[in-house]
Amino acid sequence: MSAARDDVESARRLLVQRLAGVRADFEESAAQYTLRVLGRLAEITDTINDTASDAHPHPHQRSAMLRDAFRCLDGLDIRASRGRRKDLRAIERALDAIDATLAAW
Repeated sequence: MSAARDDVESARRLLVQRLAGVRADFEESAAQYTLRVLGRLAEITDTINDTASDAHPHPHQRSAMLRDAFRCLDGLDIRASRGRRKDLRAIERALDAIDATLAAW
């Protein structure tokens, strides 16, 4: 009986260690993901705020681009308190659409 208890205890400790490793990996992955998405948001914001370039389209075209970008954001139904992966995917899709919309900005 003692050997069986030792095996269970050993397996329990090993599982706890592995779970701690998974937890650390998850935290690192979440932090890197957050940095990447925040970076994309900053790039888009910088693009919109960039008025120094002569390559800007006509104001009517810019206005249309901004309307399209607003539509991308208006379609978001984010429930941050629930921590849903689908919300994160929706944000990324919106950023992709805004990037494409503002490509000629």
